[in-house]
Amino acid sequence: MSDPDTTPLSQQLSNVQNSIYSAIQFSKKQQWAITNYVILVYAAVFALSRWMKSPDVTPPFSSNERWGFSIVIGSACVYAMGLLVQIQWDLRGYRKQLEKFHTKRISKADQETYELKPYVFPFLRGGWFLAALLGVVLIGAVLVIYTLWRT
Repeated sequence: MSDPDTTPLSQQLSNVQNSIYSAIQFSKKQQWAITNYVILVYAAVFALSRWMKSPDVTPPFSSNERWGFSIVIGSACVYAMGLLVQIQWDLRGYRKQLEKFHTKRISKADQETYELKPYVFPFLRGGWFLAALLGVVLIGAVLVIYTLWRT
C-alpha cells in the first residue's frame, strides 16, 4: 500500500475540494428548503379549501375543485420527492469525489487510527434524514388530500 501524497495541495485542487464541500452543504440545505416549501404549498391549499368549504362561500366547494386541489397536492408531492432523491444522488457523487481526495492524501495508518473508512453505499449516507423528509412530504400530501374530500 502506498503512502499518501504529502506534497501540498495545488490551489486548483484545493478549490475543487472546497467547492465539493460547499456543494454538499448547499445540497443539504436545498433538501430542507424543498420540504419546507412543499409543506407551505400544502398549508395554502388546506387553508383555501377550508375557506371554500365554509357556508358563506357560494357556489359550494365542487368535486372538480377538490380534484384540482388533489392534483396540485399530488404533483407537488411527486415533484418534491423526485427532487429530494435527485439531490441525495448528487450527494453520493460528491462524497465519492471527496473519498478520492482522502484516500490519496491521508495515510493508511491515520485512516485506521481514526477509523476513516470508505462509504460502502454513499447514496444511503444520511438516508434516515432523507427518509424523514420524504415521509413528511408524503404524509402531508395524504393528510391534505384526505381533508379535501372529508365533508
